Amino acid sequence: MILRTTGLSLLKAGEPFTKEEGLQIYRLHAQFVRKPSVWREIEIQGNQTLIDLDRILRKAFQHDDFDHLSGFSQRVVRTGGSCTRYREVDLGTVNPNEYSEGSDKAIAGLKLQVGDQLYYVYDFGDNLEHTLDLQSIGSMEIGVGYPREFARNEPKYEYCFECQKNGEQNVGNWICYTCSHKAQREMVLCEKCRSKHEDHFVDKFIY
Repeated sequence: MILRTTGLSLLKAGEPFTKEEGLQIYRLHAQFVRKPSVWREIEIQGNQTLIDLDRILRKAFQHDDFDHLSGFSQRVVRTGGSCTRYREVDLGTVNPNEYSEGSDKAIAGLKLQVGDQLYYVYDFGDNLEHTLDLQSIGSMEIGVGYPREFARNEPKYEYCFECQKNGEQNVGNWICYTCSHKAQREMVLCEKCRSKHEDHFVDKFIY
């Protein structure tokens, strides 16, 4: 994973942890960097790993669960100097189809504290960036399966711009980046009108 800044790692990912730490529940506020209004709150158990976190994030943000690499890093304080500076420390890459360096790194072994921030990048080609802010560390609930999506933003639906030309209002589930670039605003499409833009760059529109 490409770091935003360079330097030696200050974090020992994969440190030993106690049974109690492994049973703790970490609640993370995850949001798109480019569109913070789209967010999810994720809960994950301490003894679960980065690949478990990757899987729930892919599901919550509607990313493919069988394709593309992803990666995690942490923003930590850089020591020395008169002002507070930060560096991004690589935690590991996740490959959904095979073992990778993030596959067995437990969340509890990262030794996170409330207020710490992680970065999650899905698809190193498109670089869909997310911030993960640790909101709380608490006890597990009996009968709950982890990891899980705990909460999400209220969706603000947008209508298909092709349908609106005919006076119709159908929710758009796809975004045409080619048309959006020309119009300098988000141009969304419904499933039916998506076929009219087959020669354009069209992708899922996440609410």
